[in-house]
Amino acid sequence: MLRFSACLMSLLLPAVSMAAEPAAATAQSVCNPKFDSLEGLIEAGTAFVLQAPTKTPRPMLMTAHHLFGPDGGVERQLGWDELPSSIVAVECAPLAGQSGPILAVAPVGIKHARSYAEDGPLRDLAAFPVKNLNVPALKLAAADPKPGDTVWLVARVSGGASPQQLLHKAKVLKSDPGILEYGYDNSAIVLRATSGAPIVNDAGEVVGLNIGSRKGAQSVSGVAVPRKTLLSSLAGIK
Repeated sequence: MLRFSACLMSLLLPAVSMAAEPAAATAQSVCNPKFDSLEGLIEAGTAFVLQAPTKTPRPMLMTAHHLFGPDGGVERQLGWDELPSSIVAVECAPLAGQSGPILAVAPVGIKHARSYAEDGPLRDLAAFPVKNLNVPALKLAAADPKPGDTVWLVARVSGGASPQQLLHKAKVLKSDPGILEYGYDNSAIVLRATSGAPIVNDAGEVVGLNIGSRKGAQSVSGVAVPRKTLLSSLAGIK
């Protein structure tokens, strides 16, 4: 009986540990974008489709505002009020699932959006209405994570992990209305081109928008625009 119980537990334990990981289908909403702009073609960062809490709920392609500046190969940082007339269209290749690209139109103006390098509250985000409405969209979480909670970066990293691995585990270090910080379990991870990727909880719900990372001697941490800023920034869009 004891042997049977031990075997049964060994079968159950992997299922318990796997249940905490977001579904692999989460990556179907995440993509590598190309922005057709008056400054030329911008290929930078990561983006994801969010069911945005706008006055009329609709899917939005979300990414980091700082990609429309030197970090994205543009000579100067574009202002939030310039983006709607500077970016013509977007084509975004999903990381998983779909064969066709995610298409979006010119961005909406998110008032006071700015690069992480500029002074002011952290509002480093841009939003583009999605054209093909059949694309799966992520949902915004109902609550913020707490320090110690598990979160996940959904992106393809450039080193330290397999290209097929799209979910990267981290623990929340700081969570407040101004910023979300987290430390990655994998200290060898290399995070180039992940600006704009979603940070999700175990249920696959968005708790932040990744904007950068810090490499320590034996650790790698990340910084994101927090859920509350995403909520307040999008809520006023018609």
